[in-house]
Amino acid sequence: MTTEQQNEKLLSDRPPFIEPVTKMQWMVASIWCELFKVEKIGLNDNFFALGGHSLLAVQTLFLIEQRTGIRIPIRDLFESHTVLKLASRIDELHQVDKEIIEDKHPNLLKLHEGTSPLHLVLLHPGGGGGTVAAYSPLLDLLDEDPTIFAFNAIDFDRHSIPASSVSEIAENYLTQLRSVAPNTPCCLVGWSAGGLIAYEMACQMMTTGQKPALLGLIDSKPLLRDGFSEQDWRTEFNMFLKFIGWLDVSLAAIQKTDMGLVLESTEQWLDQIHENISISAKNNTPVSRENLSYVQAVFRSLQSAYAAYKAPSYEGRIELFIPSNKDTTIIDFWNSRVGLNLLTTTNGDHYSMMTKPHVQSIASVLNNRLRQIIVMQKDKL
Repeated sequence: MTTEQQNEKLLSDRPPFIEPVTKMQWMVASIWCELFKVEKIGLNDNFFALGGHSLLAVQTLFLIEQRTGIRIPIRDLFESHTVLKLASRIDELHQVDKEIIEDKHPNLLKLHEGTSPLHLVLLHPGGGGGTVAAYSPLLDLLDEDPTIFAFNAIDFDRHSIPASSVSEIAENYLTQLRSVAPNTPCCLVGWSAGGLIAYEMACQMMTTGQKPALLGLIDSKPLLRDGFSEQDWRTEFNMFLKFIGWLDVSLAAIQKTDMGLVLESTEQWLDQIHENISISAKNNTPVSRENLSYVQAVFRSLQSAYAAYKAPSYEGRIELFIPSNKDTTIIDFWNSRVGLNLLTTTNGDHYSMMTKPHVQSIASVLNNRLRQIIVMQKDKL
């Protein structure tokens, strides 16, 4: 499908156009016109329905701050994702003293308010960000309308660094989750290294007499590494930036930088990475140099946590999803720790299994399990 065909389909799926009225509404609409490359954006256009993802979210917030001087928490875009709601939120923040804003759950985002008696909780993949983009193809296929929460380790507002310990990260996330959903049955799902945090959260819940209604691990297992060299860190971080779309691997400048990963100091290397991000974004840089340094610090801390994690045994069951070309080591690993391991194999590899059409097999299993859980919950009433 060509870009013009994609734009035509996008326009046909959008709500009836309602013209922005206030200065702030026009500003948000103009930014989205730039980013989504459409001629007009209406009050009820939805950021995610337009094709928004974490990269575009960061670009949106960066441009809003540039043009208004107001720094918007990323959660506000995820939770106020129409022009009307986001512009209203910006106006509210303009009137509020930043010193009195207290965020008791800085890593937790509510993506959707559902009607079913379930909460679906998604854990960020390895780099700590990109949660919405990573799971978006899966969420498009889910039924039963659960309330959906997502965790991001990256907190641009406070620049907090996660602990270099999966158990401490899991404990922190559980505290945040319980503050907003203390008694509702939750389903934990984690892709890649996010599955390790989901697993540890489930283990900690069991020690307090709770158990998640569902624990889904999507191609997850510990890194089991003794440590990282500087070249390892930089190689892994480059791969992460390419995955979230901040680096365009087709550009010669990006390929050249890959060849000199350990030739500069950390600050020089980050300067070069930031320049490459700017080139990739055609000088519409989605992240400041300060925030890039912060993202890299989060990445390092998380990778250290994953490498050191020793998964305890778990008496519950897990839904394990792996690509069909995966060797048996991941199956053997979880079989040695879990009471019941329900295995689903999918087409694709570690990355493409979370894209359409391969993600359909994961969605089908999760939909069946969600329906079963809802029936069980109703039977208890």
